[in-house]
Amino acid sequence: MKRNISFIIVGLALVLLIGGAYVLYNKLSKEYSSDSNLVIDKPTQAPPSDTSSKEDTDKYNDYYNFTVTDWDSNEVQLKDFKGKPVILNFWASWCPPCVGELPYFEEAYKEYGDKVQFMIVNLTDGNRETVELAKKYITDNKYTFPVYFDTKADVAFSFSVSSIPATYLVDENGNIVGHAIGAIEKKDIEDAIKILLE
Repeated sequence: MKRNISFIIVGLALVLLIGGAYVLYNKLSKEYSSDSNLVIDKPTQAPPSDTSSKEDTDKYNDYYNFTVTDWDSNEVQLKDFKGKPVILNFWASWCPPCVGELPYFEEAYKEYGDKVQFMIVNLTDGNRETVELAKKYITDNKYTFPVYFDTKADVAFSFSVSSIPATYLVDENGNIVGHAIGAIEKKDIEDAIKILLE
């Protein structure tokens, strides 16, 4: 009998403990959760060299520079857009969260493409994702934003991209001022553009 009472007490204590943890988890997760993946960064710049001067600080920061190819197989570098802010997005056609956010980039491109450079970079490994597959996806969906192809993993290496989608905000001087790992919503892209145009 004593043994049964001990089991009942332990069982009740366990139920109370689990119930309390559940309530606390729900309360704290609501307080600390965010609907946005967008993180605003302190501008990340290349470390200054010993020979830096005032003139050097006015130059474009090409620390994160990379080379990709455009739709027509021409080489393009990030620093080619010096003086214009860049929204840099990494995607692949096999990635559901990636393709889920592309319509938001299309809307933003149509509205802000003259003020912000969009670089929608396909991570083209040649196996799971090819240039042909990516182009077919873009054409079938009638997207008009500029698409680039990272066929040598140059960009993925420069930005240490380990999961997609990933989006980076690059200011007109080549500094990273924000990022989002994972899918972002239309409002996130609008907020990103406001930050880039400040």
